[in-house]
Amino acid sequence: MEDSKKMNPQDIPKSREEKEIDPEKLEKIKEIMRLLSKTVSLIKIYPPEHTSVKGFTDDLSERIIKFLERYFDLEIDIEEFSFHHQGKEVFYDESPVKSLPFLFFKDGMKKILFYKGLKEKHIQEFLEIIRKYYELPLEEADIVNLLWDKDFAYIRCVAPDEYLEAKIGIGKGFDFKVDRGSFQKGKIELMAEDKEELSRADLVSKYLEMEPEKSKELDQAEDFSSLSEKDNSVLKFMLETNRKISPEEELIFLILEMLYLEEEEERFASTLDDLAHSYHDIIQEGNFCLANQVFTYILELRQTLLAQSEENVKCIDQFIQNIKNRESLDFMKATLLRGDVSDYTAFFEYFRSLGPETIHFLGEVFEEVKSPNFRLQAQNFLKEIGEKDCTALIGLAKEKRPAMTKEVIAVLDSLEDKRAIQFLANFISSKDKSIKRMVIESLGKIKDANASKILIGFLADEDENLRILSAQNLHHFGDTSILKPVMKMAEMKTFKKKGREEKQALLDFLGRSKTQEACDFLGAIIKKSSFFGRLKQNETRLCAVRALEKIATPEALQILNAGTQVRTKKIRKACRLALRRSTENQEDIIS
Repeated sequence: MEDSKKMNPQDIPKSREEKEIDPEKLEKIKEIMRLLSKTVSLIKIYPPEHTSVKGFTDDLSERIIKFLERYFDLEIDIEEFSFHHQGKEVFYDESPVKSLPFLFFKDGMKKILFYKGLKEKHIQEFLEIIRKYYELPLEEADIVNLLWDKDFAYIRCVAPDEYLEAKIGIGKGFDFKVDRGSFQKGKIELMAEDKEELSRADLVSKYLEMEPEKSKELDQAEDFSSLSEKDNSVLKFMLETNRKISPEEELIFLILEMLYLEEEEERFASTLDDLAHSYHDIIQEGNFCLANQVFTYILELRQTLLAQSEENVKCIDQFIQNIKNRESLDFMKATLLRGDVSDYTAFFEYFRSLGPETIHFLGEVFEEVKSPNFRLQAQNFLKEIGEKDCTALIGLAKEKRPAMTKEVIAVLDSLEDKRAIQFLANFISSKDKSIKRMVIESLGKIKDANASKILIGFLADEDENLRILSAQNLHHFGDTSILKPVMKMAEMKTFKKKGREEKQALLDFLGRSKTQEACDFLGAIIKKSSFFGRLKQNETRLCAVRALEKIATPEALQILNAGTQVRTKKIRKACRLALRRSTENQEDIIS
Protein backbone atom coordinates (compact mmCIF):
# COMPACT_ATOMS: atom_id res chain seq x y z
CA MET A 1 0.00 0.00 0.00
CA GLU A 2 1.48 3.40 -0.93
CA ASP A 3 0.18 6.71 0.14
CA SER A 4 -3.98 7.62 -0.07
CA LYS A 5 -7.18 5.91 -0.91
CA LYS A 6 -10.32 7.60 -2.05
CA MET A 7 -13.29 6.75 0.14
CA ASN A 8 -16.98 7.25 -0.24
CA PRO A 9 -19.50 7.00 2.62
CA GLN A 10 -20.42 3.46 1.65
CA ASP A 11 -16.75 2.45 2.06
CA ILE A 12 -16.53 3.68 5.68
CA PRO A 13 -16.17 0.81 8.15
CA LYS A 14 -19.11 0.15 10.43
CA SER A 15 -18.95 2.17 13.67
CA ARG A 16 -17.75 0.49 16.80
CA GLU A 17 -20.22 -0.25 19.57
CA GLU A 18 -20.89 2.74 21.81
CA LYS A 19 -18.52 2.74 24.72
CA GLU A 20 -16.79 5.20 26.98
CA ILE A 21 -13.81 6.88 25.38
CA ASP A 22 -10.53 6.56 27.24
CA PRO A 23 -9.88 10.06 28.69
CA GLU A 24 -6.13 9.63 28.16
CA LYS A 25 -6.71 8.80 24.49
CA LEU A 26 -9.02 11.80 24.06
CA GLU A 27 -6.45 14.14 25.61
CA LYS A 28 -3.73 12.81 23.30
CA ILE A 29 -5.97 13.48 20.28
CA LYS A 30 -6.64 17.03 21.47
CA GLU A 31 -2.88 17.63 21.83
CA ILE A 32 -2.26 16.27 18.32
CA MET A 33 -4.99 18.46 16.79
CA ARG A 34 -3.72 21.59 18.57
CA LEU A 35 -0.19 20.85 17.44
CA LEU A 36 -1.36 20.19 13.87
CA SER A 37 -3.14 23.57 13.78
CA LYS A 38 -0.03 25.39 15.05
CA THR A 39 2.20 23.59 12.55
CA VAL A 40 -0.11 24.51 9.65
CA SER A 41 -0.05 28.16 10.78
CA LEU A 42 3.76 28.08 10.66
CA ILE A 43 4.10 26.43 7.25
CA LYS A 44 1.94 29.18 5.75
CA ILE A 45 4.56 31.73 6.80
CA TYR A 46 7.95 29.97 6.80
CA PRO A 47 9.65 27.52 4.39
CA PRO A 48 9.95 23.80 5.37
CA GLU A 49 13.63 24.16 6.33
CA HIS A 50 12.89 26.89 8.89
CA THR A 51 13.93 25.88 12.44
CA SER A 52 10.47 26.48 13.95
CA VAL A 53 8.70 24.54 11.20
CA LYS A 54 11.11 21.63 11.52
CA GLY A 55 10.72 21.55 15.32
CA PHE A 56 6.91 21.52 15.20
CA THR A 57 6.84 18.98 12.34
CA ASP A 58 9.15 16.59 14.21
CA ASP A 59 7.08 16.90 17.38
CA LEU A 60 3.81 16.35 15.48
CA SER A 61 5.21 13.30 13.65
CA GLU A 62 6.45 11.74 16.88
CA ARG A 63 3.09 12.20 18.64
CA ILE A 64 1.01 10.82 15.75
CA ILE A 65 3.24 7.79 15.17
CA LYS A 66 3.28 6.92 18.90
CA PHE A 67 -0.51 7.31 19.04
CA LEU A 68 -1.01 4.98 16.04
CA GLU A 69 1.41 2.42 17.49
CA ARG A 70 -0.82 2.20 20.56
CA TYR A 71 -4.34 2.71 19.15
CA PHE A 72 -3.83 1.55 15.52
CA ASP A 73 -5.90 4.37 13.95
CA LEU A 74 -6.95 8.00 14.46
CA GLU A 75 -10.40 8.87 13.10
CA ILE A 76 -11.45 12.55 13.01
CA ASP A 77 -14.92 13.78 12.06
CA ILE A 78 -14.98 17.26 10.51
CA GLU A 79 -17.52 20.00 11.13
CA GLU A 80 -17.42 23.62 10.01
CA PHE A 81 -15.20 24.93 12.79
CA SER A 82 -14.39 21.82 14.83
CA PHE A 83 -12.85 18.34 14.85
CA HIS A 84 -14.59 15.46 16.67
CA HIS A 85 -13.62 11.94 17.69
CA GLN A 86 -16.44 9.49 18.41
CA GLY A 87 -18.81 12.36 19.12
CA LYS A 88 -16.40 14.30 21.38
CA GLU A 89 -15.02 17.67 20.33
CA VAL A 90 -11.22 17.58 20.19
CA PHE A 91 -10.50 20.93 18.50
CA TYR A 92 -12.40 24.15 17.80
CA ASP A 93 -11.50 27.33 15.90
CA GLU A 94 -14.28 29.53 14.52
CA SER A 95 -12.03 31.92 12.59
CA PRO A 96 -12.56 31.29 8.84
CA VAL A 97 -9.16 32.89 8.23
CA LYS A 98 -7.03 30.31 10.05
CA SER A 99 -9.46 27.55 11.09
CA LEU A 100 -8.06 24.16 10.09
CA PRO A 101 -11.46 22.40 10.35
CA PHE A 102 -12.95 25.09 8.07
CA LEU A 103 -10.18 24.47 5.52
CA PHE A 104 -11.25 20.81 5.18
CA PHE A 105 -14.99 21.37 5.67
CA LYS A 106 -15.45 24.00 2.96
CA ASP A 107 -14.20 21.60 0.26
CA GLY A 108 -16.64 18.89 1.36
CA MET A 109 -14.47 16.69 3.57
CA LYS A 110 -16.46 14.95 6.32
CA LYS A 111 -13.85 12.66 7.84
CA ILE A 112 -10.09 12.12 7.83
CA LEU A 113 -8.41 8.91 9.07
CA PHE A 114 -4.79 8.10 9.91
CA TYR A 115 -3.62 4.46 10.17
CA LYS A 116 -0.74 2.59 11.75
CA GLY A 117 2.14 2.39 9.32
CA LEU A 118 2.21 6.15 8.80
CA LYS A 119 5.80 7.41 8.62
CA GLU A 120 7.38 10.78 9.28
CA LYS A 121 7.87 11.36 5.55
CA HIS A 122 4.12 10.81 4.98
CA ILE A 123 3.27 13.45 7.58
CA GLN A 124 5.72 15.86 5.95
CA GLU A 125 4.09 15.20 2.58
CA PHE A 126 0.64 15.73 4.13
CA LEU A 127 1.77 19.12 5.49
CA GLU A 128 3.37 19.99 2.16
CA ILE A 129 -0.01 19.44 0.45
CA ILE A 130 -1.65 21.86 2.89
CA ARG A 131 1.13 24.40 2.25
CA LYS A 132 0.65 23.96 -1.50
CA TYR A 133 -3.10 24.55 -1.07
CA TYR A 134 -2.47 28.03 0.34
CA GLU A 135 -0.19 28.92 -2.60
CA LEU A 136 -2.72 27.95 -5.29
CA PRO A 137 -5.18 30.42 -6.85
CA LEU A 138 -8.60 30.23 -5.15
CA GLU A 139 -10.30 28.63 -8.15
CA GLU A 140 -7.74 25.76 -8.18
CA ALA A 141 -7.40 25.28 -4.42
CA ASP A 142 -9.27 22.13 -3.28
CA ILE A 143 -7.75 20.22 -0.37
CA VAL A 144 -9.80 17.07 -1.06
CA ASN A 145 -8.52 16.79 -4.63
CA LEU A 146 -4.94 17.48 -3.55
CA LEU A 147 -5.06 14.69 -0.96
CA TRP A 148 -6.72 12.24 -3.35
CA ASP A 149 -4.17 13.00 -6.06
CA LYS A 150 -1.38 12.12 -3.62
CA ASP A 151 -3.15 8.80 -2.88
CA PHE A 152 -1.78 8.19 0.63
CA ALA A 153 -1.89 4.60 1.87
CA TYR A 154 -2.22 5.45 5.55
CA ILE A 155 -4.31 8.60 5.27
CA ARG A 156 -7.88 8.57 3.99
CA CYS A 157 -10.33 11.40 3.53
CA VAL A 158 -14.08 11.07 3.08
CA ALA A 159 -16.28 13.38 1.00
CA PRO A 160 -19.93 12.58 0.07
CA ASP A 161 -20.64 11.54 -3.52
CA GLU A 162 -23.37 14.15 -3.90
CA TYR A 163 -20.94 16.92 -2.92
CA LEU A 164 -18.35 15.81 -5.45
CA GLU A 165 -21.00 15.45 -8.16
CA ALA A 166 -22.21 18.97 -7.49
CA LYS A 167 -18.65 20.30 -7.86
CA ILE A 168 -17.96 18.64 -11.20
CA GLY A 169 -21.46 19.15 -12.59
CA ILE A 170 -22.46 15.50 -13.11
CA GLY A 171 -25.88 15.18 -14.60
CA LYS A 172 -25.85 18.48 -16.47
CA GLY A 173 -26.56 18.39 -20.17
CA PHE A 174 -27.84 20.41 -23.09
CA ASP A 175 -31.24 20.17 -24.64
CA PHE A 176 -31.18 21.19 -28.29
CA LYS A 177 -32.84 20.14 -31.54
CA VAL A 178 -31.63 20.32 -35.11
CA ASP A 179 -34.08 20.73 -38.00
CA ARG A 180 -32.49 18.40 -40.53
CA GLY A 181 -35.01 19.44 -43.16
CA SER A 182 -33.62 22.97 -43.30
CA PHE A 183 -30.34 21.60 -44.71
CA GLN A 184 -32.11 20.36 -47.84
CA LYS A 185 -33.79 23.57 -49.07
CA GLY A 186 -30.91 24.31 -51.48
CA LYS A 187 -30.98 28.07 -50.92
CA ILE A 188 -28.37 30.46 -49.52
CA GLU A 189 -29.50 33.83 -48.19
CA LEU A 190 -26.82 36.54 -48.60
CA MET A 191 -26.66 39.45 -46.18
CA ALA A 192 -26.22 43.02 -47.47
CA GLU A 193 -22.51 43.11 -46.58
CA ASP A 194 -21.98 39.76 -48.41
CA LYS A 195 -23.50 41.20 -51.59
CA GLU A 196 -21.34 44.32 -51.31
CA GLU A 197 -18.15 42.22 -50.98
CA LEU A 198 -19.11 40.15 -54.05
CA SER A 199 -19.78 43.32 -55.99
CA ARG A 200 -16.35 44.69 -55.10
CA ALA A 201 -14.65 41.42 -56.01
CA ASP A 202 -16.42 41.39 -59.38
CA LEU A 203 -15.36 44.98 -60.06
CA VAL A 204 -11.72 44.24 -59.27
CA SER A 205 -11.82 41.14 -61.46
CA LYS A 206 -13.09 43.19 -64.45
CA TYR A 207 -10.47 45.85 -63.73
CA LEU A 208 -7.63 43.30 -63.91
CA GLU A 209 -8.94 41.92 -67.24
CA MET A 210 -9.03 45.37 -68.90
CA GLU A 211 -6.52 46.63 -71.46
CA PRO A 212 -3.81 48.87 -69.94
CA GLU A 213 -5.23 52.10 -71.42
CA LYS A 214 -8.76 51.47 -70.15
CA SER A 215 -7.58 50.43 -66.71
CA LYS A 216 -5.56 53.66 -66.51
CA GLU A 217 -8.66 55.69 -67.37
CA LEU A 218 -10.61 53.82 -64.74
CA ASP A 219 -7.88 54.53 -62.17
CA GLN A 220 -8.51 58.22 -62.71
CA ALA A 221 -12.26 57.94 -62.35
CA GLU A 222 -13.50 59.45 -59.08
CA ASP A 223 -16.23 56.86 -58.60
CA PHE A 224 -13.95 53.82 -58.81
CA SER A 225 -12.71 53.94 -55.20
CA SER A 226 -15.18 52.72 -52.63
CA LEU A 227 -12.85 53.82 -49.78
CA SER A 228 -14.28 56.29 -47.32
CA GLU A 229 -12.39 59.38 -46.20
CA LYS A 230 -11.45 57.54 -42.99
CA ASP A 231 -10.18 54.51 -44.99
CA ASN A 232 -8.09 56.77 -47.19
CA SER A 233 -6.55 58.40 -44.10
CA VAL A 234 -5.65 55.00 -42.65
CA LEU A 235 -4.13 53.87 -45.96
CA LYS A 236 -2.08 57.06 -46.21
CA PHE A 237 -0.83 56.60 -42.64
CA MET A 238 0.19 52.99 -43.39
CA LEU A 239 2.15 54.05 -46.46
CA GLU A 240 3.95 56.81 -44.59
CA THR A 241 4.74 54.46 -41.72
CA ASN A 242 6.15 51.88 -44.14
CA ARG A 243 8.56 54.50 -45.55
CA LYS A 244 9.92 55.10 -42.02
CA ILE A 245 10.82 51.44 -41.32
CA SER A 246 14.36 51.24 -39.99
CA PRO A 247 17.00 48.83 -41.37
CA GLU A 248 16.73 46.84 -38.11
CA GLU A 249 12.99 46.38 -38.62
CA GLU A 250 13.52 45.41 -42.26
CA LEU A 251 15.95 42.74 -41.06
CA ILE A 252 13.36 41.41 -38.57
CA PHE A 253 10.67 41.14 -41.25
CA LEU A 254 13.13 39.48 -43.63
CA ILE A 255 13.98 36.84 -41.00
CA LEU A 256 10.28 36.23 -40.38
CA GLU A 257 9.71 35.74 -44.11
CA MET A 258 12.65 33.32 -44.30
CA LEU A 259 11.18 31.31 -41.42
CA TYR A 260 7.88 31.05 -43.23
CA LEU A 261 9.55 29.80 -46.42
CA GLU A 262 12.25 27.59 -44.84
CA GLU A 263 11.61 23.85 -45.18
CA GLU A 264 14.91 22.42 -43.91
CA GLU A 265 14.68 21.88 -40.15
CA GLU A 266 18.36 22.64 -39.45
CA ARG A 267 18.24 25.96 -41.30
CA PHE A 268 14.91 26.81 -39.66
CA ALA A 269 16.48 26.39 -36.19
CA SER A 270 19.49 28.51 -37.21
CA THR A 271 17.26 31.28 -38.59
CA LEU A 272 15.14 31.22 -35.44
CA ASP A 273 18.34 31.72 -33.39
CA ASP A 274 19.07 34.82 -35.48
CA LEU A 275 15.57 36.09 -34.71
CA ALA A 276 16.18 35.50 -30.98
CA HIS A 277 19.25 37.79 -31.06
CA SER A 278 17.34 40.49 -32.91
CA TYR A 279 14.40 40.10 -30.53
CA HIS A 280 16.78 40.69 -27.62
CA ASP A 281 17.81 44.00 -29.22
CA ILE A 282 14.15 45.00 -29.68
CA ILE A 283 13.46 44.55 -25.98
CA GLN A 284 16.63 46.44 -25.03
CA GLU A 285 15.52 49.39 -27.14
CA GLY A 286 12.06 49.32 -25.53
CA ASN A 287 10.32 48.81 -28.88
CA PHE A 288 7.43 46.75 -27.52
CA CYS A 289 5.19 47.55 -30.48
CA LEU A 290 7.57 45.64 -32.75
CA ALA A 291 8.14 42.97 -30.09
CA ASN A 292 4.40 42.33 -29.98
CA GLN A 293 4.23 42.11 -33.77
CA VAL A 294 7.04 39.54 -33.84
CA PHE A 295 5.53 37.50 -31.01
CA THR A 296 2.10 37.48 -32.68
CA TYR A 297 3.64 36.39 -35.98
CA ILE A 298 5.57 33.58 -34.29
CA LEU A 299 2.34 32.28 -32.73
CA GLU A 300 0.64 32.35 -36.14
CA LEU A 301 3.63 30.58 -37.73
CA ARG A 302 3.46 27.87 -35.08
CA GLN A 303 -0.19 27.25 -35.92
CA THR A 304 0.67 26.97 -39.61
CA LEU A 305 3.49 24.49 -39.02
CA LEU A 306 1.51 22.14 -36.75
CA ALA A 307 0.59 19.92 -39.69
CA GLN A 308 3.94 20.33 -41.49
CA SER A 309 6.93 19.96 -39.17
CA GLU A 310 6.86 18.71 -35.59
CA GLU A 311 10.55 19.58 -35.13
CA ASN A 312 10.08 23.19 -36.22
CA VAL A 313 7.12 23.52 -33.85
CA LYS A 314 9.37 22.33 -31.00
CA CYS A 315 11.89 25.04 -31.94
CA ILE A 316 9.17 27.68 -31.80
CA ASP A 317 7.94 26.37 -28.44
CA GLN A 318 11.48 26.71 -27.07
CA PHE A 319 11.69 30.24 -28.49
CA ILE A 320 8.42 31.19 -26.74
CA GLN A 321 9.57 29.58 -23.48
CA ASN A 322 12.81 31.59 -23.61
CA ILE A 323 10.84 34.82 -24.08
CA LYS A 324 8.92 34.13 -20.85
CA ASN A 325 11.76 32.76 -18.72
CA ARG A 326 13.29 34.50 -15.69
CA GLU A 327 16.29 35.81 -17.61
CA SER A 328 14.16 37.47 -20.30
CA LEU A 329 11.81 39.01 -17.72
CA ASP A 330 14.78 40.42 -15.80
CA PHE A 331 16.08 41.92 -19.02
CA MET A 332 12.67 43.50 -19.70
CA LYS A 333 12.62 44.81 -16.12
CA ALA A 334 15.99 46.52 -16.67
CA THR A 335 14.60 48.21 -19.80
CA LEU A 336 11.62 49.51 -17.82
CA LEU A 337 13.75 50.80 -14.93
CA ARG A 338 16.06 52.64 -17.33
CA GLY A 339 13.03 54.50 -18.64
CA ASP A 340 13.69 53.38 -22.22
CA VAL A 341 10.01 52.59 -22.89
CA SER A 342 8.30 55.44 -24.74
CA ASP A 343 4.96 53.71 -25.41
CA TYR A 344 3.46 52.03 -22.33
CA THR A 345 0.29 51.17 -24.26
CA ALA A 346 2.41 49.00 -26.56
CA PHE A 347 4.20 47.51 -23.56
CA PHE A 348 0.93 46.34 -22.00
CA GLU A 349 -0.31 44.98 -25.32
CA TYR A 350 2.88 42.92 -25.45
CA PHE A 351 2.41 41.93 -21.81
CA ARG A 352 -1.11 40.68 -22.61
CA SER A 353 0.29 38.60 -25.45
CA LEU A 354 2.76 36.87 -23.12
CA GLY A 355 -0.19 35.44 -21.18
CA PRO A 356 -1.28 35.08 -17.54
CA GLU A 357 1.75 33.04 -16.43
CA THR A 358 3.88 36.22 -16.49
CA ILE A 359 1.48 38.41 -14.50
CA HIS A 360 3.74 38.09 -11.42
CA PHE A 361 6.22 40.29 -13.32
CA LEU A 362 3.87 43.26 -12.96
CA GLY A 363 3.92 42.86 -9.19
CA GLU A 364 7.73 42.89 -9.25
CA VAL A 365 8.15 46.12 -11.21
CA PHE A 366 5.13 48.17 -10.09
CA GLU A 367 6.84 49.55 -6.96
CA GLU A 368 9.97 50.61 -8.86
CA VAL A 369 8.61 52.12 -12.08
CA LYS A 370 7.49 55.61 -11.04
CA SER A 371 6.14 56.80 -14.40
CA PRO A 372 2.53 58.06 -13.96
CA ASN A 373 1.70 56.78 -17.44
CA PHE A 374 2.95 53.31 -16.52
CA ARG A 375 0.92 53.32 -13.29
CA LEU A 376 -2.23 54.39 -15.15
CA GLN A 377 -1.81 51.68 -17.78
CA ALA A 378 -1.13 49.13 -15.03
CA GLN A 379 -4.31 50.13 -13.18
CA ASN A 380 -6.38 49.61 -16.32
CA PHE A 381 -4.68 46.27 -16.90
CA LEU A 382 -5.43 45.11 -13.32
CA LYS A 383 -9.10 46.06 -13.70
CA GLU A 384 -9.26 44.10 -16.93
CA ILE A 385 -7.75 41.02 -15.26
CA GLY A 386 -9.92 41.38 -12.16
CA GLU A 387 -13.14 41.49 -14.16
CA LYS A 388 -12.22 38.17 -15.78
CA ASP A 389 -10.82 36.44 -12.70
CA CYS A 390 -10.20 38.36 -9.47
CA THR A 391 -8.24 35.46 -7.98
CA ALA A 392 -5.46 36.03 -10.53
CA LEU A 393 -4.66 39.33 -8.78
CA ILE A 394 -4.23 37.93 -5.29
CA GLY A 395 -0.65 36.72 -5.75
CA LEU A 396 0.45 40.24 -6.74
CA ALA A 397 -0.36 41.78 -3.36
CA LYS A 398 2.24 41.41 -0.64
CA GLU A 399 3.26 43.33 2.47
CA LYS A 400 6.52 44.44 0.83
CA ARG A 401 4.57 45.83 -2.19
CA PRO A 402 2.31 48.49 -0.64
CA ALA A 403 1.55 50.35 -3.89
CA MET A 404 0.63 47.19 -5.79
CA THR A 405 -1.32 45.86 -2.81
CA LYS A 406 -3.44 49.03 -2.70
CA GLU A 407 -4.17 48.75 -6.42
CA VAL A 408 -5.27 45.12 -6.05
CA ILE A 409 -7.48 45.95 -3.07
CA ALA A 410 -9.02 48.84 -5.03
CA VAL A 411 -9.92 46.50 -7.90
CA LEU A 412 -11.38 43.90 -5.53
CA ASP A 413 -13.30 46.68 -3.78
CA SER A 414 -14.92 47.70 -7.06
CA LEU A 415 -15.88 44.09 -7.81
CA GLU A 416 -17.22 43.25 -4.30
CA ASP A 417 -16.38 39.60 -4.99
CA LYS A 418 -16.87 37.20 -2.05
CA ARG A 419 -13.86 35.19 -3.18
CA ALA A 420 -11.70 38.10 -2.04
CA ILE A 421 -12.66 37.66 1.64
CA GLN A 422 -9.98 35.07 2.43
CA PHE A 423 -7.36 37.20 0.69
CA LEU A 424 -8.31 40.40 2.53
CA ALA A 425 -8.14 38.57 5.86
CA ASN A 426 -4.37 38.22 5.44
CA PHE A 427 -3.93 41.93 6.16
CA ILE A 428 -5.24 41.88 9.76
CA SER A 429 -1.61 41.89 10.94
CA SER A 430 -0.34 44.33 8.29
CA LYS A 431 1.91 47.12 9.52
CA ASP A 432 0.61 49.54 6.89
CA LYS A 433 -2.38 51.41 8.33
CA SER A 434 -3.48 52.74 4.93
CA ILE A 435 -3.70 49.17 3.58
CA LYS A 436 -5.68 48.04 6.63
CA ARG A 437 -8.07 50.97 6.16
CA MET A 438 -8.72 49.93 2.55
CA VAL A 439 -9.21 46.30 3.59
CA ILE A 440 -11.74 47.24 6.30
CA GLU A 441 -13.75 49.39 3.90
CA SER A 442 -13.71 46.65 1.24
CA LEU A 443 -14.87 43.99 3.71
CA GLY A 444 -17.68 46.31 4.79
CA LYS A 445 -19.00 46.40 1.21
CA ILE A 446 -19.06 42.62 0.79
CA LYS A 447 -22.47 41.35 1.86
CA ASP A 448 -21.30 38.19 3.55
CA ALA A 449 -21.15 37.04 7.19
CA ASN A 450 -17.55 35.82 6.82
CA ALA A 451 -16.47 39.36 5.88
CA SER A 452 -17.93 40.67 9.15
CA LYS A 453 -16.28 37.84 11.11
CA ILE A 454 -12.93 38.99 9.76
CA LEU A 455 -13.76 42.60 10.64
CA ILE A 456 -14.20 41.48 14.25
CA GLY A 457 -10.48 40.65 14.17
CA PHE A 458 -9.72 44.30 13.36
CA LEU A 459 -11.59 45.38 16.53
CA ALA A 460 -8.45 44.39 18.46
CA ASP A 461 -6.14 46.58 16.35
CA GLU A 462 -3.79 48.88 18.27
CA ASP A 463 -5.02 51.89 16.28
CA GLU A 464 -8.25 53.36 17.68
CA ASN A 465 -9.33 54.87 14.34
CA LEU A 466 -9.08 51.48 12.65
CA ARG A 467 -11.09 49.87 15.45
CA ILE A 468 -13.79 52.51 15.03
CA LEU A 469 -13.83 52.03 11.25
CA SER A 470 -14.14 48.25 11.71
CA ALA A 471 -17.14 48.65 14.03
CA GLN A 472 -18.79 51.05 11.58
CA ASN A 473 -18.43 48.49 8.76
CA LEU A 474 -19.77 45.51 10.72
CA HIS A 475 -23.04 43.92 9.58
CA HIS A 476 -25.18 41.44 11.51
CA PHE A 477 -26.58 39.14 8.78
CA GLY A 478 -28.65 37.39 11.49
CA ASP A 479 -25.49 35.63 12.70
CA THR A 480 -25.15 35.50 16.50
CA SER A 481 -21.45 34.62 16.16
CA ILE A 482 -20.95 38.19 14.92
CA LEU A 483 -23.16 39.79 17.56
CA LYS A 484 -21.82 37.98 20.64
CA PRO A 485 -18.13 39.01 20.42
CA VAL A 486 -19.17 42.68 20.39
CA MET A 487 -21.51 42.17 23.35
CA LYS A 488 -18.76 40.34 25.20
CA MET A 489 -16.40 43.23 24.50
CA ALA A 490 -18.93 45.72 25.84
CA GLU A 491 -19.27 43.71 29.06
CA MET A 492 -15.56 43.94 29.86
CA LYS A 493 -14.33 46.44 32.46
CA THR A 494 -11.95 47.94 29.90
CA PHE A 495 -14.86 48.92 27.63
CA LYS A 496 -15.83 52.01 29.63
CA LYS A 497 -12.22 53.24 29.31
CA LYS A 498 -12.47 53.35 25.51
CA GLY A 499 -13.04 56.67 23.74
CA ARG A 500 -16.63 57.78 23.26
CA GLU A 501 -16.50 57.47 19.47
CA GLU A 502 -15.30 53.86 19.67
CA LYS A 503 -17.93 52.90 22.26
CA GLN A 504 -20.62 54.56 20.16
CA ALA A 505 -19.50 52.70 17.02
CA LEU A 506 -19.65 49.32 18.78
CA LEU A 507 -23.03 49.95 20.43
CA ASP A 508 -24.42 51.38 17.17
CA PHE A 509 -23.57 48.05 15.55
CA LEU A 510 -25.71 46.32 18.18
CA GLY A 511 -28.43 48.83 17.34
CA ARG A 512 -28.17 48.09 13.61
CA SER A 513 -28.82 44.42 14.33
CA LYS A 514 -32.34 45.38 15.57
CA THR A 515 -32.51 42.17 17.59
CA GLN A 516 -34.33 41.73 20.88
CA GLU A 517 -31.08 40.44 22.36
CA ALA A 518 -29.32 43.70 21.45
CA CYS A 519 -32.22 45.78 22.84
CA ASP A 520 -32.09 43.97 26.18
CA PHE A 521 -28.32 44.31 26.32
CA LEU A 522 -28.44 48.08 25.65
CA GLY A 523 -31.26 48.44 28.20
CA ALA A 524 -29.10 46.73 30.82
CA ILE A 525 -26.29 49.23 30.14
CA ILE A 526 -28.69 52.17 30.68
CA LYS A 527 -29.86 50.75 34.01
CA LYS A 528 -26.32 50.05 35.21
CA SER A 529 -24.89 52.66 37.54
CA SER A 530 -21.86 52.78 39.82
CA PHE A 531 -20.22 55.33 42.07
CA PHE A 532 -16.70 54.50 40.88
CA GLY A 533 -15.85 55.60 37.32
CA ARG A 534 -19.14 57.43 37.17
CA LEU A 535 -18.17 59.79 34.35
CA LYS A 536 -17.04 57.03 31.97
CA GLN A 537 -19.98 54.82 32.97
CA ASN A 538 -22.49 57.56 32.13
CA GLU A 539 -20.74 58.17 28.82
CA THR A 540 -21.30 54.48 27.96
CA ARG A 541 -24.95 54.72 29.03
CA LEU A 542 -25.48 57.76 26.77
CA CYS A 543 -24.01 55.79 23.86
CA ALA A 544 -26.52 53.00 24.58
CA VAL A 545 -29.39 55.55 24.54
CA ARG A 546 -28.33 56.72 21.09
CA ALA A 547 -28.09 53.14 19.81
CA LEU A 548 -31.62 52.37 21.05
CA GLU A 549 -32.89 55.52 19.38
CA LYS A 550 -31.52 54.22 16.08
CA ILE A 551 -33.23 50.85 16.56
CA ALA A 552 -36.57 52.67 17.03
CA THR A 553 -38.59 49.44 17.41
CA PRO A 554 -41.48 49.37 19.91
CA GLU A 555 -39.25 47.29 22.23
CA ALA A 556 -36.43 49.83 21.97
CA LEU A 557 -38.80 52.75 22.68
CA GLN A 558 -40.19 50.87 25.67
CA ILE A 559 -36.67 50.53 27.10
CA LEU A 560 -36.04 54.26 26.51
CA ASN A 561 -39.29 55.04 28.29
CA ALA A 562 -38.11 53.00 31.26
CA GLY A 563 -34.85 54.94 31.11
CA THR A 564 -36.70 58.16 31.90
CA GLN A 565 -37.19 56.79 35.43
CA VAL A 566 -33.54 55.98 36.30
CA ARG A 567 -31.76 57.82 39.12
CA THR A 568 -29.22 59.69 36.99
CA LYS A 569 -30.67 62.98 35.74
CA LYS A 570 -28.43 63.14 32.66
CA ILE A 571 -29.58 59.69 31.50
CA ARG A 572 -33.25 60.49 32.16
CA LYS A 573 -32.97 63.63 30.03
CA ALA A 574 -31.19 61.77 27.20
CA CYS A 575 -33.93 59.10 27.15
CA ARG A 576 -36.69 61.74 26.98
CA LEU A 577 -34.95 63.54 24.09
CA ALA A 578 -34.45 60.25 22.25
CA LEU A 579 -38.14 59.37 22.64
CA ARG A 580 -39.19 62.82 21.41
CA ARG A 581 -36.95 62.61 18.32
CA SER A 582 -38.22 59.10 17.54
CA THR A 583 -41.84 60.31 17.79
CA GLU A 584 -41.12 63.29 15.52
CA ASN A 585 -39.41 61.08 12.95
CA GLN A 586 -42.36 58.70 12.86
CA GLU A 587 -44.77 61.64 12.40
CA ASP A 588 -42.64 62.97 9.53
CA ILE A 589 -42.71 59.56 7.85
CA ILE A 590 -46.51 59.33 8.20
CA SER A 591 -47.04 62.86 6.87
